[in-house]
Amino acid sequence: MIGRKRGQAAESADIKLFRKLVRDIPERSVVRECAEAVLEDEEIPEAAVPALCEALRTRSTTNWHTRVAACICLSIATVPTELNEQVTGALLAGSLDPENRSSLRFGRNSCLGVGAILLIPVMMFRLGIWPDLDPVIAMVVASVALLAGALWSYFRSDAMEVRSVELAQCCAMRKLAQMRDYRSVGAVARAAMSNCPRVRAEADRALEVLLETIMPEHYGKLPTDVTPTLCKLMEAAPPKRAIQIIRALARAGDGHAAWPMWRMTSTDRIESVRDMALRARPIIDERLTRESASAMLLRPASSDDDTLLRPAANGTSSPPENLLRPAEPDDGKENGQGDGKGKGN
Repeated sequence: MIGRKRGQAAESADIKLFRKLVRDIPERSVVRECAEAVLEDEEIPEAAVPALCEALRTRSTTNWHTRVAACICLSIATVPTELNEQVTGALLAGSLDPENRSSLRFGRNSCLGVGAILLIPVMMFRLGIWPDLDPVIAMVVASVALLAGALWSYFRSDAMEVRSVELAQCCAMRKLAQMRDYRSVGAVARAAMSNCPRVRAEADRALEVLLETIMPEHYGKLPTDVTPTLCKLMEAAPPKRAIQIIRALARAGDGHAAWPMWRMTSTDRIESVRDMALRARPIIDERLTRESASAMLLRPASSDDDTLLRPAANGTSSPPENLLRPAEPDDGKENGQGDGKGKGN
C-alpha cells in the first residue's frame, strides 16, 4: 500500500499522496523523520514507536496531517512485543477524522478574499491600468474570481484530506489484523460499515482474522460497544460473515445479542445462518438471564443477622437503610396480637 518495490520507477497514488502529507509536517520531528524513512524504503527505528503513538493520540485542529502520517508509519513499523498493547491503544484511540481543518482553511481563504476584493479596485485605479473601468464592474469581477478560487481550494484540499484519512484507516486495519488483539474487534467492525468501499473492504479482511481471536474466556472483558456493533453488522453481512459473527457472539457476546439473535432465526434467513443462530440462542439467552439476575439483592439461606448480599458484578453500593428487609417474624406478630387481646379483656 505504502512503499515502493526495488527497481520500480513509477510511484503509486498512495505514495504521491503520502509525499504531499510529509511536506506539511514540521521538520526535525519524529513523525517527519519516520515518514521520510518510509519514502526512502528504510526501516523505522523501534525507539520511534512510542513517539509515533503519542503523536497519534494528540488531537488538534492543526495537526491532522501529522496524526495521519503517524498512523501510516505505525502500520509499517516493526513493533516490539512489549509495545503491542501501546500501539493497539494508539490506533484505536487516535481519531483519524480531519476535524475542522477544512473549515478553518475555508475561513482563512474567505478572509483573504474579502481583503483582496477591497484592495484590487483601488490598486487598479491608482496604477492607472484601467482608468475608465467602472468600479462596480471591477469589484464584481474580482469577487467572482476570488470566490471561485477559494471554493476550488476548499474542495480540493478537502478531497485530499478525505483520501489521506481513508489511506490511514486502511493501513490501521492491516496493522490491527496483524497484531490480532481481540479488543480491536469493535473498531474494525465499525470501519466495516464505512461509506468508503476501500476502507470497508480492508476492514472486512481484518475482521475475518480478528473474529477468530475472540475466545470464551473473553466473556465480560470485551468493550461494551463490541456486542451491539457486531449485531448491527451481523444483520447486514453476507452469510459467511454472519455465521462467523454468530460464532464469535456465542463465545463471548453478552445479553445485548439476545434480540438480534432471535431476529436471525426468522424464516427469511438463509438456512445455514438460521441454524447457526438457533444453536447460539440458548447460550445468549442464558447469559441474558444471568446478567439480569446479577442486579438482584440476595439474602443468605441461613443467617442469624440481617446481612444483605450485593451482586459481585455490580460495583455500585447503596446505603443499608435503603435496602429492603422482611417484616417482623410471625411469632412476634402473634405475641403482639395476644397481648392486645389480653389487654382488651
